[in-house]
Amino acid sequence: MPASGDPADFRPRLAAFEKVHLEPGESLTVVLHLEPRLLARWDVHAGAFRVARGSYRVRIGAHAHDEEGPAQTIRLRPDLLH
Repeated sequence: MPASGDPADFRPRLAAFEKVHLEPGESLTVVLHLEPRLLARWDVHAGAFRVARGSYRVRIGAHAHDEEGPAQTIRLRPDLLH
């Protein structure tokens, strides 16, 4: 979700997933790759999808509407903004 945008415009979505099985007491590092195109919105003036500048809040959860999982604000590299 764009942390610097209008929260009313936000729609949760599943951006990446990895199914893992852990035994009790076991831990595992999981790396998920988020494609920048999933953050794009239609720009009516440009007639194209654009990724907005700014910060985005990324949350890890059991499903797209899970608001209890850990979250972190990220800032996109400028070269990802076309």
